[in-house]
Amino acid sequence: DAAELIQNFLQSESDLTARRNAFLMLFKVDQERAVSFYAENADSVMKFGDGFQLIILEMTRKVCRQDPAQKSRFIKVLFQLLQSASSAVAFEAAWTLVSLSAAPTAVRAAAT
Repeated sequence: DAAELIQNFLQSESDLTARRNAFLMLFKVDQERAVSFYAENADSVMKFGDGFQLIILEMTRKVCRQDPAQKSRFIKVLFQLLQSASSAVAFEAAWTLVSLSAAPTAVRAAAT
């Protein structure tokens, strides 16, 4: 099963570019496994690199549009990504947060 092989690769690979590409493939092939990998590694997202973080933001938007009940699973990481050193990641995190929530707290956090 390709998705299982990619998931195992993600757990053992240390090269950021290879991990980003593998996660993108996992996300496209088996979204549920990609979300599961994210959930298991949410505390490490800030170490994944800009490209990987952008894919996580894309996945967040897609998953939350399909199932709004999943928002709580991603909020903590969204707030962390707002503080990213990468302008692209911080902007995408702000845009994702505002697109998923109209709550004043989310809008204020995205605006800072």
